[in-house]
Amino acid sequence: MFTWISRTSAPNLNWWRPDIQDYIDASNVAHGFQRSPDGKFTGFDAPGAGTGSGQGTLTWAINPAGTTAGASQDNNGVYHGLLRTADGKITLFDIEGAGTGAGQGTQAEGINPSGVITGYYTNANNLSHGFVRAADGTYTFFDAPGAGTGRGQGTFPMTNNPAGSIVGFYVDNNGAYHGFVRK
Repeated sequence: MFTWISRTSAPNLNWWRPDIQDYIDASNVAHGFQRSPDGKFTGFDAPGAGTGSGQGTLTWAINPAGTTAGASQDNNGVYHGLLRTADGKITLFDIEGAGTGAGQGTQAEGINPSGVITGYYTNANNLSHGFVRAADGTYTFFDAPGAGTGRGQGTFPMTNNPAGSIVGFYVDNNGAYHGFVRK
């Protein structure tokens, strides 16, 4: 079934729901997949996902309801936040102020049981900022204390829990990496 896969990644294995992640095909294009409890694999691609090497659909988190968060990288290399419900409906979203160049845009990294998403957006200056997207689609933005303000620096939230705490890392003005917890 997976003879065409060159890389498979599934770090977000959950006891409460099926596994979801992405795989890289022989052309180095990412595709999302979900493995149901009975072992069936379902692949999917976000609308507008790029088809070139290093592009495609990336899924990084799943909550108990089966809603997933990730990103879609388009043919121009721009990231768009991705939300996929358990029934397969995909919503793409872009943070206002996110850059539109290759490697820039919006990336959803975590989703908690309430459907609250955390992630980051990278602006036109290649500086990243954290965000929280509430279940109703409203946003809160933040930068970790000490986060750098230069190219390739900033705040990178990675996951959130049911209480709303967020764990991630930031890159300071010297290029050093540091972890953070936001409560």
